[in-house]
Amino acid sequence: MSQRRMIKLLFSDNETSGNNWLYFEDTVTKQLSKRKNAGKTFAIVDFGVMKYRSYCICHGMREGQQYLENVYKFLSKQNNGKNICCHYAKANFAVFFPCESREAGVRIIEEWMNTYPQSTNRHNPSFHAG
Repeated sequence: MSQRRMIKLLFSDNETSGNNWLYFEDTVTKQLSKRKNAGKTFAIVDFGVMKYRSYCICHGMREGQQYLENVYKFLSKQNNGKNICCHYAKANFAVFFPCESREAGVRIIEEWMNTYPQSTNRHNPSFHAG
């Protein structure tokens, strides 16, 4: 097995086909240690999907996994792709992104929560962030 393949396996999340916590921790640490980022402000946010278990009970695990994959893709693409994102718990995502202040970070998160596409079924997405 090649080293590239091993690194991909080490940093991949099985549920979302995205990045896992180990990738997030490694990448964020590298970003914060760069000299060019010394004067910049960043935010780390726990972005959780509410009522994920209910969604899976109604629609099945396969569709629930697809739902998490869609949330991961959405969060990764926000902020012009400058976010570092990972899935780390049942229905939680960690997101690292540049922002100018706490208030700016809150506005960005609220915008994400309000712009996530609504579902066509009865379960409209709802999120919590902290």
